[in-house]
Amino acid sequence: MAATQRTRTPVVLGVAAVVVVAVLAALVLRGGGGGGGTSPSTTTATPVSAGGTGLAGEGEALARRALASKGEGAPLVASANGTVGTLGAQKTQPAVAEVLGVEAGANDILLRWRLRSTGPVLDIDTLFFSPRYEPIFQMNGVALVDPSGKERGTPLTYRNARGGLRCACSITPFYVDQRGLELQGLYPLFTHAPAQVEVQIPGFPPITVPVTSR
Repeated sequence: MAATQRTRTPVVLGVAAVVVVAVLAALVLRGGGGGGGTSPSTTTATPVSAGGTGLAGEGEALARRALASKGEGAPLVASANGTVGTLGAQKTQPAVAEVLGVEAGANDILLRWRLRSTGPVLDIDTLFFSPRYEPIFQMNGVALVDPSGKERGTPLTYRNARGGLRCACSITPFYVDQRGLELQGLYPLFTHAPAQVEVQIPGFPPITVPVTSR
């Protein structure tokens, strides 16, 4: 696997639709259990709840509803200024991350956020939001952290029809402008229900937001 190869893939925007099609093709695997950051689906300081066996059957409808974009211009809950890695002459450029909601359901947690440029259109490095393991070119490096329980969760993963590991989260966009682009991810439940969590996005300081019900 060439995880460090910085080449583009023929992926277009329309993130939610792409993720839903992939979810319909495979069973989502929940990464529970051990600490030490060895699991590609969850990394924890203390064990995170497995939260079930995955988004099979009725979960397909859940994924379709949960990952459907709720429209550009959704109001933000909190935001932070940071930098994003680009493929241009500069290594990083200024950007804004706007959290639109962290919504807990019966089986998982939905994160909705928006990435915006503060100036020119950002030509994004497609590996910037991906750790150095599969799945690459997706925003699986965006984490939710429960500060009170010291738990850290990353997006749910699943195997596609070809056996490749995929993320129940947005594909890294090629570009964002000042209007921004809404992005999503589905996460495992924590061992208890925190009132607020930190959203940790590469290139940005942690953003603390309340958890609401979905």
